[in-house]
Amino acid sequence: MKIDPIIKIKKGCGIFVFFQDDDAKTTGTPSMRSPLTAVVATIESKVLADADMTATMGGDPVTGTEHETFFLIINDR
Repeated sequence: MKIDPIIKIKKGCGIFVFFQDDDAKTTGTPSMRSPLTAVVATIESKVLADADMTATMGGDPVTGTEHETFFLIINDR
């Protein structure tokens, strides 16, 4: 049996940053995706340090490490 090769089309990484108020209720959850893990880590650190975003979201930023994702899209051409 011959199996045709699988072609990798796209891969990437995604993370969430949760903003929580003093009662630990989530006030906002921006998500970020990038084809490069290092880019997502850089974006995450900037979001965590962004005072304007923290004020807008109405809470303190908390990383959503348990919600990090890696995706791979394949095509069976």
